[in-house]
Amino acid sequence: MNMLSAAALVAAGLVASAVPAAAENLLSTIFAPEQTFSEPKFLAVFPSGSFTQAFFVQTPQTVMISVSAVCGATGTGNQGVALKLMIDGKAVYPTNQIGNVFCAADHTPLATPGSEMHSFVTSVEVKASMASHSLQLQAIPLGTGTTGRIKNLSIQVWN
Repeated sequence: MNMLSAAALVAAGLVASAVPAAAENLLSTIFAPEQTFSEPKFLAVFPSGSFTQAFFVQTPQTVMISVSAVCGATGTGNQGVALKLMIDGKAVYPTNQIGNVFCAADHTPLATPGSEMHSFVTSVEVKASMASHSLQLQAIPLGTGTTGRIKNLSIQVWN
């Protein structure tokens, strides 16, 4: 076995050991179509245009949430896109912070707007509920004259 293969096996073992064996997938959403916006907008997560997802927990707990998407912004300078993740109607960290930028316009000649995958992972405490917890994702264009784009949206919730 060469050194590269050995290093790859060690890295795979470290990643596998970092995921709790008892983790439960509470929500998995993938929505590929491109969504454009020039003002704040809740992102669709279904072909019907619905922008609300739901997940359930039976005991109070901390859940992990991962959001990934191809993101782009166009404009003349200081443009970007912020995402506000809302659980039960309340924005959660880090998306409730000033300066929350999910992606920014890239003005280099080789850049293709909206061609880069961006992600964040956060945790949030939720109460036990026999009803569902709602999840919404709002896209907010940053800067004057900004057009934002999100596509290949993926949202995962697990405990």
